[in-house]
Amino acid sequence: MINKGKLKIRKHGVEYDKDAIELLGYAFLFYAGSYSSKIILTGIDLASIASLGSLFFYIIWIYQLIKVMLNNTFVIKKIIFFELLYIGILVINRELFPYTKPYYIEYFMFLRQIVIIFLPCGIILSQVKDFENAFLYLKKYAWIGSLIMLIALPLGFIDYWGDQYWGVQLSPFVIIIFGNYIKSYKKEDLILLIIDLILILSGGRQSFLIVFVSCFALYLFDNRKKTKKMLILISIISIAVLMFFMEFYTVLFQGMNHLFQTFGIEVDLLEQLANNKLFDTSTRNIIYQYAIDSIRETGTKISGLFADRYYIRQFARWIAYPHNLFLELWMDFGTVLGTIIGLILVQKVLKHVFIGGEERRRLCIVLSILVFFRLMVSNSFMIEGYFYILLGILFGYNKKKNRLHKKYSLMKMKKIGRRVSI
Repeated sequence: MINKGKLKIRKHGVEYDKDAIELLGYAFLFYAGSYSSKIILTGIDLASIASLGSLFFYIIWIYQLIKVMLNNTFVIKKIIFFELLYIGILVINRELFPYTKPYYIEYFMFLRQIVIIFLPCGIILSQVKDFENAFLYLKKYAWIGSLIMLIALPLGFIDYWGDQYWGVQLSPFVIIIFGNYIKSYKKEDLILLIIDLILILSGGRQSFLIVFVSCFALYLFDNRKKTKKMLILISIISIAVLMFFMEFYTVLFQGMNHLFQTFGIEVDLLEQLANNKLFDTSTRNIIYQYAIDSIRETGTKISGLFADRYYIRQFARWIAYPHNLFLELWMDFGTVLGTIIGLILVQKVLKHVFIGGEERRRLCIVLSILVFFRLMVSNSFMIEGYFYILLGILFGYNKKKNRLHKKYSLMKMKKIGRRVSI
């Protein structure tokens, strides 16, 4: 921090990195808190002011965002530029492809969240040089978010918002707690982890599988330097456990489902497992077939953002979107441009998973699984807030460019400092 008179200018370094990572924690907390607060306030007979809960989390977010921007003024221009670019693209798309206009109204809430929360967060994270201690910084937000959602569950969160929202909002907290536990093995982390894992069962098969894969990938990454004998042993144990579950899983899950029901808790995932319906994808296969038929018709034609909704709803009005990232890209941008965009995303993910500091790679592994696994089987990149956060990290900090940026920033700060001292 440079102090000249009353002016305080923060260097683009460790303090900025910590501010940006903490802001990511607030983004996770906003997503969980703004939805849970409505359920909590309604549950305690304050339904008349339930919408104020969401407003409260918006105010907290805006306060934290402004604080980070004022402490790190170099990022303000970037935020303004990319916000105007994003809004400009939406406006141009709306005018060029008028058949997409109804979807701007339908998905307005998600677009608003992207503009106010997720896009600025992604831009600020794009300037982070070192993600050291990222999971440790995020830990307190995971604790607060988990406790808020724990209160909201018995008050009817899933009945009101659905199991998908529950799973999406809780998943980052479970993974963050797990990431901290395998580093420090603290008892309090283990207790919350067990509670969170039980809670995530209520979020349906997608969320459970995403959390399982994320945690397993994180464990393998942290233990990649262990001896071959240990990895062989872990593999043998994993295969043995898997074979046991394949033989007896129906009986086990029927028993667990009955146990939860005795306490008045309905767990969608256990219900599906107990009745052999976990991998029932018949509805999704119908959606995929409609999407493929549409792609055959449009081919390389660029149809614009949200065009996938327009095309797929020609087949059936009940379908929201293609539920697959690549199908959505092909329907919106055509097979050629859509494939190029998809390959660029894959290349960026692989690059950041295998190159860079350990904590950056850990965070990229988790966010990539969290975002892309979900986008491959559900949701849409146009309304997935975490997608824009991940884009910031994937297309962000470049060592060569950053050296020039740092040199320029320090020169600029010295000049400002001289003016103030005069």
